[in-house]
Amino acid sequence: MACFTRNIHLRCNLIHRHFSYLSIGPLLCSAFILFSHVSLSFAVPADPQSIDIRQPDGSDFKAKKHGDEFQKWTEAEGSGHTILHNRETGYWEYAEKHPDGTMKHSGIKVDPSGRYAPDFLPKGVKPDRDRDSEQKQQGSAHRKYSKRLVPAALAAPSAGAVTSGSPLPLYAPSSGSSYAPNPGDWIPAPESGAKKLLLILVSFTDRAIQTSPSDWYNALFSTTAGVKSVANFYKDNSFGALAITPVTHTQPSKPPGVVHVSINRSHPYNYPDTWSNEQAWITAALNTAGPYVDFNALDIDGDGSIETSEAVVYFIVAGYEESGSNKIPSIWAHAWVSASGAGKQFPDYAVNGELNNADVMHPIGVIVHELGHQMLGLPDLYDTSYTNAGMGNFSVMAGGCWGLASGQYSGATPVALDAWSREFLGWSIPATPTASGAQSLGAALAAPDKTVKLVRPSISSTEYWLVENRHPTGWDQGITGLVSGYSGGLLVTHVDITAGTAGSNDINQYTAGSHQGVVPEQANTATCDMLATSCRGAATTTFFAGNNPAFGPATTPAALYYSGITGEIGLSNISARGSAMTFNVEFTAVPPVITEFVVPSTSITLEVPINTFTVSSSKQVTGYLITENPSLPSLTDTEWSGNKPASYNFASFGAKTLYAWAKDSDNNISAARSASVQVIASSSPTIQTLTTLQAAYNSIDSTATVRAGAKGYIEILVFNRPIAVTLDGGFDNTFQNKSGYTELRGSLTIEHGTAIVNDLIIR
Repeated sequence: MACFTRNIHLRCNLIHRHFSYLSIGPLLCSAFILFSHVSLSFAVPADPQSIDIRQPDGSDFKAKKHGDEFQKWTEAEGSGHTILHNRETGYWEYAEKHPDGTMKHSGIKVDPSGRYAPDFLPKGVKPDRDRDSEQKQQGSAHRKYSKRLVPAALAAPSAGAVTSGSPLPLYAPSSGSSYAPNPGDWIPAPESGAKKLLLILVSFTDRAIQTSPSDWYNALFSTTAGVKSVANFYKDNSFGALAITPVTHTQPSKPPGVVHVSINRSHPYNYPDTWSNEQAWITAALNTAGPYVDFNALDIDGDGSIETSEAVVYFIVAGYEESGSNKIPSIWAHAWVSASGAGKQFPDYAVNGELNNADVMHPIGVIVHELGHQMLGLPDLYDTSYTNAGMGNFSVMAGGCWGLASGQYSGATPVALDAWSREFLGWSIPATPTASGAQSLGAALAAPDKTVKLVRPSISSTEYWLVENRHPTGWDQGITGLVSGYSGGLLVTHVDITAGTAGSNDINQYTAGSHQGVVPEQANTATCDMLATSCRGAATTTFFAGNNPAFGPATTPAALYYSGITGEIGLSNISARGSAMTFNVEFTAVPPVITEFVVPSTSITLEVPINTFTVSSSKQVTGYLITENPSLPSLTDTEWSGNKPASYNFASFGAKTLYAWAKDSDNNISAARSASVQVIASSSPTIQTLTTLQAAYNSIDSTATVRAGAKGYIEILVFNRPIAVTLDGGFDNTFQNKSGYTELRGSLTIEHGTAIVNDLIIR
C-alpha cells in the first residue's frame, strides 16, 4: 500500500538489486511486494513525476516510473521506451520483453536526446502482472477484517433535520432504511481504546542504526500538543478514541516502546527478495528483542499468537527507505503477514527504512499509512489499478501520506484521514439531514460531527455522499505542500460500501464497467481530473464560492447514483473557503417517470387492453392509475392500484385519450403519459369466406371492421361508400389472433367515407 513521493535525483551507477527494471524512482510510501508464495503486502503505485538519471559517462536524461509492486517498469521520457539498469556496466539500456514475461537488456544504451532509440523495439513494453501474488494479498486483508467484524444493534436515529451523537455501531441502518449488509459490504468496523506498539530498530553487521531511540520515541509516542507524532495523528483523527501507547521493556537506556537490536546478518538489501530471507532477519530481530520484551504478557489470550489487537510490532531497518530514496542499503516499506520469533507467531507486522533521501530520520507519513493497514485494516484509497488517482492527496491512505508543510520533508505532516475512513473506524459521527436546511461545518478534525452525510435510505443506504471542510489546518496543512495554491473548501466524497470486497484492498480499484467505492466529486476538472488521470488533486477540486458553489441532481458534477438515478439531495449556496463554511442541504422530490404507455389504436370493445405500462423510479412504485382526465389525480383516488392494470373500460364509444399515472413510496405522483384509441361500436363479427378484400368491403352494410388474413391479395381496392370501415390485417385462420401482415399488391383508393387501416402492406 502506498502513497506518493516527491522528486528525487538518481545516478545510473547505483546498482539496485531487487529487480533491475525497478531500479529508479520517486515512488509511493507504502508496502513493497517481496514474496510470491504467501499472502502479500499491499501494492505500491509509482510516482508519476519524472526523475533525472545520469549515465556513467555523465550524460543525463529524464525517466518516469510506472506500475506498482505487482508490475513495475521505467520509461525514458523522451522516447517512451522501457529501460533497464545494467548492473555490470552501470548504464541504462533499452529493454526487451522475454517470453517468460520478464524484461531483459537489449545491450543498447539509452540515448539522452531520445533521437536514437531503436525503432525495432516497441514503446511502453511492460512485464507481466503477478496476478497470483495479488490474489493472495487480498485473502490476507480479508482475514483480518473478518476477525474484527462483530454485529451490534442500533436504535434508529431520532427524528429531525439532523441526527448526531454516538458513532454508529456495526450493521447500523440509516433512519428509515431496511438495509441488511451483504457479506461483501464495507460495514463499519470500529476501533477504539489503547493500542500497544513496539518499535524494533534493527542494525546489521554491515549497517547500523544512525538515529536515536529517543527521537523515534518522540516521533511515535509523543502526545505533546502540536508535535507531529504517530500518536497525535491517530489521537486527533479518532477524536481521542484511539491511543497509541508504548510496550514496556527492560532494555537499558532505551525509552518505552523502542528497543534496538543488532543481529548477526548483513542488511536484507544484500539478499534476494525471498520469503525465507525476510523471515530470517525478522526472526533474528524478534529473538534478540525477546530478553527485553515480555511477549507472553502481550499474548493476552495465550494462543501463542500476538494479534494487532494485543500489540503491534513495527520494524525500522537501518539504512534508507527505498520508496523515497535512491541510496543504499535500503528496504521498501511494507505491511506483511506471518512472522515468528521469541516463541510467538506474529500474524501481521510492518517495516520501513530508517532514513530519507536527505539522510535524516524518515518522517512519520510512511508509518501512519502502514499502521492504517496493519493496525486498523484500512484499504488503500488510491486506485490500485492505476487508471486514476482515487482519493489522491486528500487522504493519508492515498497520496496524502507524503503531506508536508512549508520547509518540511515529504511525509512530515501526513494528510488527515478522509471522512469515509473515519466513519468506517467509528470515529466520525456524520450529521445526517432529513430535510432541507442550512448547515455549517468547521474544519474536518474540529469535532466528530464535522461531516455531513447525504443519504436517501429509501433509495440506498449503501451509496451516499460525505461532505467535509478540508481547511488547511492541523494535519491538513500537509495538503498545501502537495497541491499548489490550496486553501481548503468542501470535499464531497461519493461512497459505495458495496464496491470491491470487504476487508480486501480493492474498494478503490477501478474496473471497466464498474465503479470505485471512495472517490471525490470534483468541483472543477479544468486543470486536474483525478478520476481520468493520475493527477492527485487541485485547489479547485473542492467546492466553494467562486469555484463551484453547488452540488445537486442538475449540477456539474451531478448528485447521481452510479445506476444513473438522481440522488434527490444536494448542496447549494456554498460559502467561501474558511475555517467554518456554510451551505444549504436541499432535498428534491423526484417523482416516478412513465417511460412507455401503449394501447391499441382501435378497439371494437369498450374494454381496451393495456399493451405496455413502464415506469422508472428511484423508489418503490406503490400505485398505478389510468384516467380519461389529464388533471393530476388525488393520492386518495380509489382507483389507484398496486398492480399495473391489464385493461381499461370505457363507458362509451368514440375517439378516446387515456392518461397513465404512477406514484412512489414517498407519495410523489408522476407526470401523465397519454395514449389514444378509437373505440368503435360493433356487433359480434360475422365471419364469411370471401376471396377478395373488395368483396369484404362491399358486403358491409354500415360501420364495421374487416379482418383480413395474413396473406397476399392482388387487386385494385376502392372504398366508395358513406360508411366508416376498419381494415385490420395480419390475422391467422381463426381471425382471432395476429400472425403477421396482410399484403395488398395493387392499390387502395378511399373515395367516400372513412377508413382506419392496420397491419396492411401495399406494394
